[in-house]
Amino acid sequence: LTDSLIIYDDHLNWFASFWIFERRSLYDGLAAAPLSTFVDQLARGGPSFHANIGFRYVLIVVPTNAVEQNQIIKDEAALSAFMTDRIAPAPPYDIVRNENGVALFTIYKFQIAP
Repeated sequence: LTDSLIIYDDHLNWFASFWIFERRSLYDGLAAAPLSTFVDQLARGGPSFHANIGFRYVLIVVPTNAVEQNQIIKDEAALSAFMTDRIAPAPPYDIVRNENGVALFTIYKFQIAP
């Protein structure tokens, strides 16, 4: 995963995002950021921004309704547009399920443009 940037949906509640993603960044050195940061970096640095710093793939983690989520987030319109335009048409890379088989997260994988 060292060549992958993990992006998580801002709707995921703060504690869950910290426990799942930020903790892995601190302990394992995995690169993880909220979707709002990723979209902002794309807007400012262009499509090759992440490739220029060594990433080949982006894994976008989207919570299902079975996961506690924030109802109001910053930049809701921009993030919704990104999800509708880029994520929704793509087939899932993987689905994370709990021990009862309930889908918790859908993961999408994209190659980053060089």
